[in-house]
Amino acid sequence: MLKLEEAISLINTLRGWAVVEKLVLPVADIHSKFLFGKGNLEKLKLMLQKNPSITSIFLATDILKALQNTELEKYFKVQVFDRYQIILQIFHSHAQTNEAKLQLALAEIPYLRIKLSSYAHTFDASTFAGIKHVGGDGETFMEVRRRILNNRELKLKKELQKIKAQREFLRKSDARNSFPIVAVVGYTNCGKTTLIKSLTDDERLQPENKLFATLDVTLHPGFLPSNQKVLYIDTVGFISDVPTALIQSFRSTLEEINVADLVIHVRDISHPDTETQKKTVLQTLQELNLPSKLLDSIIEVRNKIDLLKNEKNIEDCSAVHISATEGTGLSDLLSTVEEKLFDNTGHQVSLLKIPNGGPVYSWLLREAAITNAVADEKDPNYLIVEVVFSSASLSKFKHNFGDLSIPQDNLSK
Repeated sequence: MLKLEEAISLINTLRGWAVVEKLVLPVADIHSKFLFGKGNLEKLKLMLQKNPSITSIFLATDILKALQNTELEKYFKVQVFDRYQIILQIFHSHAQTNEAKLQLALAEIPYLRIKLSSYAHTFDASTFAGIKHVGGDGETFMEVRRRILNNRELKLKKELQKIKAQREFLRKSDARNSFPIVAVVGYTNCGKTTLIKSLTDDERLQPENKLFATLDVTLHPGFLPSNQKVLYIDTVGFISDVPTALIQSFRSTLEEINVADLVIHVRDISHPDTETQKKTVLQTLQELNLPSKLLDSIIEVRNKIDLLKNEKNIEDCSAVHISATEGTGLSDLLSTVEEKLFDNTGHQVSLLKIPNGGPVYSWLLREAAITNAVADEKDPNYLIVEVVFSSASLSKFKHNFGDLSIPQDNLSK
């Protein structure tokens, strides 16, 4: 029944679409042209006849063959959609950037190729009787269609490669490398965007209660308890039983997770199928070939505890329990993020004695994170500052100003 509820959620995500009837039926033969046995076909047909508001049928199966799609539509006399078509439709409605639209166009190619391949087996050559060739160099009708798809696929991949090259350039820029990066992942509609908005106060983020509300990877700056600036990556939500070809087409977007210094896995702990959703996300992360340091340090965040009815779900001490909408547990989460992030990146806290004002203080404000500053009791012309450094910024500081560090126990209280 949980799979049925997810299928209903997919339809309800589309504007103007609604589920008016639902039914769970066994598939008689996945390879047969009608999928179902005669009795179940009649049951579906009777449902359609009794409810004239039904304008289409969604079969929550991966990809229907062209023959199956055609025969079922002939039989029921309404449009028939498979899971791949519905997810593509959702992506179409949510794609905003040029990259997302290109990824979506690329994701359609495998689907069209499968349809063309299965269509070829039932293609009526008599339709083109008397026409020897329809393409150059003696190409047949089907060969022309395949060539068009192949050419389009190559063109889309080249355009996406250009975008990927631009992203690689940004990754290497000083501004991008100056701050730790935290990738926020999770099953679709788990509350990732709401969490990032709560952590960053970024007004650009508009969380929506729908599947695949986020398709583009976006960066959002925030601050840790130490005042260290951090960048959060909001990623596309994962979902079970998505055809491999569709995930592959969005792989370059998901590869942004590889540049992160830490991964936060957000779970909707109130969802009845939360454990299965967790497995889907972790399996997808494994398939992305992330560095072992990232996989071993994932922070599990159990979101929506305000919706929990069973307190047993919050007993696990290894996870951080929060409500992103109410702000519960966010301070604990930030502390955990800071601890693991510093371990992964080599960031460290240093105590320095520096002149009060001047170029040293200005440099630290730009290049590091000052967490505390007090006047030196022995000489008010100097400050004792507690600073969070990345390994790179610490090396730059020592190169520019020398070693100004003092023992940590000298910090004035």
